[in-house]
Amino acid sequence: MHGAAAVLGGVDAVVTAFGSVAFGRADEIGDEVAEHLMAVNVLAPAAFFRAAPALVRPGSLIAAFTGVVADRPQAGMADYNASKAALSAWLTAARREARAVGIRVLDVRPGHLDTGFADRPVAGTAPPLPTGGDPAPGRRSGRRAAAHVPGRDTRRRTARQVSRRCDVEATTGRR
Repeated sequence: MHGAAAVLGGVDAVVTAFGSVAFGRADEIGDEVAEHLMAVNVLAPAAFFRAAPALVRPGSLIAAFTGVVADRPQAGMADYNASKAALSAWLTAARREARAVGIRVLDVRPGHLDTGFADRPVAGTAPPLPTGGDPAPGRRSGRRAAAHVPGRDTRRRTARQVSRRCDVEATTGRR
């Protein structure tokens, strides 16, 4: 990331959209799998974002995809749910810190998307899932991804709406 910032003259946005999933009852998933999910889904993005404040400017954006499971855990994937909720809590604290220097922090929470992610678990087999949304940019499906500013409101908003709202908050200090 430091090399990209040097070549580009700074970084306007840092976004992570990766993760690992495991399926199975909470008492069936072993400690090794649980630790892997925490390392990939919480510790890796947090480490990536810890490097970002030195590289981004006021008005820049840091965003991570946590998913609706951060607020609405699903049965059969307790450790995955917990890892995404932990990342969401980390982002909430980081948002409060970054606001003082004019950096926006978003927690993007799309619903189920047809990316093939559920077909590549580190453990278990995905339960039957509803048809997911189309993840391709610029294509509309029946679902919209939502970004959420935890602790601020309970309404689901599109990422664009939240980004505009964060712009207003960062500029004026008002919600």
